[in-house]
Formats: sequence, structure tokens, C-alpha cells
Amino acid sequence: MRKFLVLSLLIFFSTSIFAQGEKLTLEKAIRLALKNNLDIQISEISYKQAKNNVYSALGIYDLKFDLTAEHQDSTQPPRTLLDASRSVQDFLNFSLTQKVSTGATVTFTTTSYKYKTANYAFSFLNPVYGTTFKLRVDQPLLNGFGKKNVEYQIKVNRHMEEKAKEQFRQQVMNLIEETSSSYLDLVYAYKNLQVAKDSLKLAKEQYNITKQKIEVGTMAEVEIYQAEANLASAEQQLIEAQNLVQQTEDNLKKLLNIKENQWDIVFEPDYKLEFTPQKINPEEYIKTALKKNPQIKIKKIENQISKLDVLFKKNQKLPSVNFYASVAYAGNNAIHTYDNEGKPIVIPGSLGDAIDMALDFDNQTWIVGINISYKFQNRAAKAAYKNAILGEKSSELSLKNTIYTITVNVKNAIRNVKAAERAYFAAQKTRILREKDLEAEKKKFVNGMSTNFLVSQKEDELAKAKVNELNALVKYKKAILDLEKQAGILLDKLNFKID
Repeated sequence: MRKFLVLSLLIFFSTSIFAQGEKLTLEKAIRLALKNNLDIQISEISYKQAKNNVYSALGIYDLKFDLTAEHQDSTQPPRTLLDASRSVQDFLNFSLTQKVSTGATVTFTTTSYKYKTANYAFSFLNPVYGTTFKLRVDQPLLNGFGKKNVEYQIKVNRHMEEKAKEQFRQQVMNLIEETSSSYLDLVYAYKNLQVAKDSLKLAKEQYNITKQKIEVGTMAEVEIYQAEANLASAEQQLIEAQNLVQQTEDNLKKLLNIKENQWDIVFEPDYKLEFTPQKINPEEYIKTALKKNPQIKIKKIENQISKLDVLFKKNQKLPSVNFYASVAYAGNNAIHTYDNEGKPIVIPGSLGDAIDMALDFDNQTWIVGINISYKFQNRAAKAAYKNAILGEKSSELSLKNTIYTITVNVKNAIRNVKAAERAYFAAQKTRILREKDLEAEKKKFVNGMSTNFLVSQKEDELAKAKVNELNALVKYKKAILDLEKQAGILLDKLNFKID
């Protein structure tokens, strides 16, 4: 069996996958439904948005880069002989910030500057170059500490992605079941049409036989009226069967959301309607439903989200206790050396000399500290935590209720399949007996031992038996579809995959 990739591939199906004169298979009908159904397209978009939300939540671990470049030129009236009337300063700062799973924020900063003054007489270094390298760590110790709290939104979004996927699966299964059911109605209508044609053929044969008998004088002329009435009744049934075909065809076209310019296309089904026995183990079907039914999986996901919410809201009640530590190394362009007489002097260097001095790690500044913040009433956090607990209890009750509902639905679906199976066998047996009964009555008629009325009665009974058999078989097929949907395995049975 072919494998279908539902979701991304739906939009790539060709616009016209069904042409005039081509028979419609169940596979093509399902493809058309998936391609054209607007709810499926909306659900597909929601699923993609949920996936993007996971990617967005991972943004807390994005490495952040900041850069500041500044030039300052200042002229001021000097207050003393030591003051410079003009100064020029260039400033360059860039930093890298990274969040880690413990909740800590690590920041590396480097700052470089150039300061130049107009008062050359009192400046040993003019311009002055300076560089500082700084590493700082900010770590929350209570509120916001740990991977569970840091990645809370990531985990929630991942669960929401799974929920969106299950909601999409549910919509796809509902649409496939509805499409398959409508398609089976069309199959039934065509089979019913064939029964009506066969009945008309039998009525014509009986009319011709009656006419011949009257012509040869072996039957009274009044018998022709019964034969003509039977023929007219068969023609009426054929008209009704043709109308049923058109109605079911239009219903299927509406479900498939066929474009207006394609409504004239005839949907003739290409489907072998036959009985396929099913081995049903109720315990296995219930066990499978509890694992695969999208409604149960959605409720389980919601329960997992509520548990995450409880843990996160509980942590949010704690006071904010943040530990921070930093270490910095600085350097400038002052080169300390000695003159010819051995006296210490300072020679101005370049920015590179300032960087080299900082990288010698001799001029160190380190800071360690702690910051504490606490709301005494803390009412908002406490209320949020209580609501989270209530939400968890609600989700657990909802999950239990859904499990109970699906279990009952599966049991009912299994009973419906078994009942439909017995009904089909009974209808099949009835049809076989009606065929034999009609054959016997026709032999009597040929031998002059029966009447047109009795033969036509047997023909009507056979036609009804055939229709009942078709109806029972279609109901059996629909019952299996419902069981597979309730068990959450409808897509697996059709080999559909959601990617």
C-alpha cells in the first residue's frame, strides 16, 4: 500500500487530480478532501506555528552581542591653570552575553578608550589609551534557579507542538472517516442503481414472456396489465436510483470542496465492495485506544503542561536571591622604564600597549555580592500557584473523563461492528433464498402454475433483499471506520503519516 505524507505534502497535490472520464478511487477522494478542506489547512498552519514557538523559546540561549562606539569632543572654560579647555574622547565597548541552563547569565565585556586633552603641559600621557576586560556571572539561587525553571517555556511549547499535532491528527481522521463514509454512500448508490437496472431487466423479460403467452393463447389477455404495471414500477425504481446517485455524488463533491468548474465531472466510484472479516479483541482495541486516540493524548499533554505549571509557579513564590561575581583586568598605555641616569620615567605608548598590560592580568578588580528581593505578602505569586494546582486537578479529572468516554465509545463501536457483521450475514442469506424463491416461481409461471402478480412479488422481494444486503455491507464498512477512528488507528490502517 502506498504511503501518504499528510500535512506538508497536501499543498503540493496537483490542482486537478481527477479528470473527466476517470473513475474515482477512495484514495483520490481522500486526497481531494485533504487538499481542499479549509479546516485542515488552518490546522496545518496552527501546527507549524506551534513548531515555530518551540524554536522561538530556545531563543533564551541565544548568544547576545552588544556594541557601543562613541566619539566625544568637549570644550569648556578652564577653572584653573591645570584644567584643559578642550578634550576629545573615543569610546568602544562590546559585550557577549550567554544564558546557561542553571539560570545564570554570563557576560564578557571589553572596553577600550582614547582620551586626549589640550593641556599638554600637565599631561604625562596625552592621549591616554585604556582597556578593560571584564567577566561577570549572575546566578539566581532560589527564584529562577535550575534547568526546570529556565526551560519551562521551552518544555511547554514542545508539549503545545505535540498537542497541535494530535489536534491535526484528530481533524485528519474525522475528515477521512467522513470522506470514506460519503464515498461508501456513493458506492452504495451505484450498486443500488445496478440492482434497479437488473430489476428492470427482469420486469422486461417477464413482460415479453407474458406477451408471448398471450399471443399463443396460453394466458389470458388481462395478465398483460400486471406485467405492464411491474415494468412501470421497475422504471420508477430506476429513476429513484438514478436520483440517489446524483444526490450522493453532489454530497461528496460538497465535502471535497470541488471547484465550480468541476461540478459537472461525473464521480463514478472505483471500489470493490466486499466483505472482509475482522478479528476483534476488545481488550487490545481498548488498550490501543488509550495509547493512540488523539483526544486522550491531548488530555495527557494538557496534564503534563499543568504539572510543569505547578512546579514553575511554586518556584515563583520563592524570594529572589541572586549571587553575582565579576573579575576585571585593566591596562593603559603608560610604559614604565628608566632614563640614562636610572631614574624611573613614563613613556606614552599605544592602544596595543594598553591591551598587552590588561592581558598581563596584573591589575585585577574582583567583586562578589548577593542581592535579595522579597515581597512580604507575595499575593500574586501565591494566587498563581493555587490556580496552577487547581488547573492540574482539573486536567486530571478531564483526562479521566476522556478515558472513560473513549473506552465506552470503543466498546460501542465493537458492538456495532459485530452487530453489522451479523446483519450482513442475515441479509446475504435472505438474498440467496430470495434468488432461489424467484427462480422457482418463474419455473411455475412457465409451466402455467403461477401468475404475473406472484412473479413480480418475488422480483420485488429479491430487489429489496439485494438492497438490504448492500446497505448492511456498507453499514459494516462504516462501523469498522468508526472503530478504527475511536481506537486512533485509522491513519495507520490507511498508511497515512503526519510529518
